[in-house]
Amino acid sequence: MTITTDPTARATDPIHPLAGRVALVTGGGRGIGRAISFRLAADGAAVAVNYRRDEESALATCVAIEAAGGRAVPYCASVDVADDVETMLETVLTDFGFVDILVSNAGIASRGNTVVDTDPAEMERVVRTHAFAAFGLSRALLPQMRECARATSCSSRASVPVDRCPEARRT
Repeated sequence: MTITTDPTARATDPIHPLAGRVALVTGGGRGIGRAISFRLAADGAAVAVNYRRDEESALATCVAIEAAGGRAVPYCASVDVADDVETMLETVLTDFGFVDILVSNAGIASRGNTVVDTDPAEMERVVRTHAFAAFGLSRALLPQMRECARATSCSSRASVPVDRCPEARRT
């Protein structure tokens, strides 16, 4: 499979409907993000794989995508730090020329406390990562996205539990 990042290219191969597209997947090296990165690459997109800490998993994801004939490049940035995001986006846009698929998948788990026991700074950290990061990425990328571009955000059940009763919590 030949991966092109020509912004004027349109997929004509039904097996690779995303040929010519470039996707940025935050948290794209592990878990659901890894699966999303693989699927986008299998459908023909070049993938920018964002990670915060686990460089080994991000590299393994990119190596596997490239071994299957796709194109993937890892980018380290904490999506809740504006300067990190700005630097990452500048590098991704330099490397690929554009991004027309954004998957805001990066997420963190709270430290497992109830609302009463959760430090407000912890809640701010969770919200910055889950909500404000997706907003900031969308806001930064949407002006340069092509017609038919897509942005999506993933969410998690890994949030701050309200109930103190472990039996009442969903598993």
